[in-house]
Amino acid sequence: MLPTLRTWLRNDAQPSRTCEELFIHRNSLSYRLRRIEELLGISLDTLDGRATCLMALRLVELEPY
Repeated sequence: MLPTLRTWLRNDAQPSRTCEELFIHRNSLSYRLRRIEELLGISLDTLDGRATCLMALRLVELEPY
């Protein structure tokens, strides 16, 4: 699910670009995004939800010093 979320956020939440990059059908993307929302307990339809995910991913991807 993380690659889907990263790709979707990198593509500014644009479904068509995300589907092209992941080589998946739009329905598959919708299912994955809803599943991510269920697992995280947030809405990806809101700016707050997207920003939260983006910041969390950036924090996780930081390399230790």
